[in-house]
Amino acid sequence: MKIDRLLAIVLHLLNNEMTSARELAGKFGVSQRTIQRDIDSLCSAGIPVVSSLGARGGFGIMPGYSINRQMVDTDDLFFIITSLESIYSTFENGALADTIEKMRAIAGKTDKHKFEKKKEKLYIDFSSLHIGRKNSNNQGLIENAIDNCRVISFKYTSSRGKRTVRNVEPYTIVFKWYSWYLFGWCRLRNDYRLFRLSRIKDAADTGERFFRKEVDFEEHQNKYRERFGDIPLIKLKFIPEMKYIVEEYFRDSSQDILEDGSILMSVKIPEDYWLYGMILSYGDAVEVIEPVHIREIIKNIAGKIQEKY
Repeated sequence: MKIDRLLAIVLHLLNNEMTSARELAGKFGVSQRTIQRDIDSLCSAGIPVVSSLGARGGFGIMPGYSINRQMVDTDDLFFIITSLESIYSTFENGALADTIEKMRAIAGKTDKHKFEKKKEKLYIDFSSLHIGRKNSNNQGLIENAIDNCRVISFKYTSSRGKRTVRNVEPYTIVFKWYSWYLFGWCRLRNDYRLFRLSRIKDAADTGERFFRKEVDFEEHQNKYRERFGDIPLIKLKFIPEMKYIVEEYFRDSSQDILEDGSILMSVKIPEDYWLYGMILSYGDAVEVIEPVHIREIIKNIAGKIQEKY
């Protein structure tokens, strides 16, 4: 419907900088002429759409314009609140708790019944990913250090079990690979690093302030891939009986069914002891095909396990 497209265009322009008529036409599956008519309709309705010419020209919304509560319905608020509560179940944060309360207040009592009905149809629980009470103090200290650009020190255990003391300029808290991490500049390694929060112990504020460089986690990840290559591709061969488990846990990975019914799966996972443990957890139901060095590591670990029994 046209009204739905008009609202979608407004939301897109609010969340993006200048967008060309060609981009909008491609996004909404209509002609550029239709987009031009839609823009005219929005202007007639009082929406402050602005346009500019040139290579980077297009359409945008005048700064300072925002949508009101009437444009956000019960479904929108339900998904927003449910998502925020799911994050909060794994990462306790006072500001996040306040945000959830504000969103609940916006929803109002009139939507309470609808919320309860929707909860019967969708429930998200990330509690198994909780970093644990013993790390709650570290979490608060790290967040405060990020906000105030203060260097922190802590004891850290790597994925290979090596223990070191680090002084770090903290930048960002990241949720990646099913865990929470701290992204920052490590003075020991003289480079940016990711630190898993559950492996950080005895974090302390050194009292030293640092100048935050113009870099973010996503930018760093892209540069890292360009410099060192992407996460290695791992090929695993599962017995036929594991078909449904493989489809459930590796649904986004490339899978090929071999003549004997075995499943050859290709997946990109960071290499550390978690990966080795994951492979070993499948016992003799899986075989590492590539890369060769991981195959040898699993073979050696299996041999040491056999010696103990």
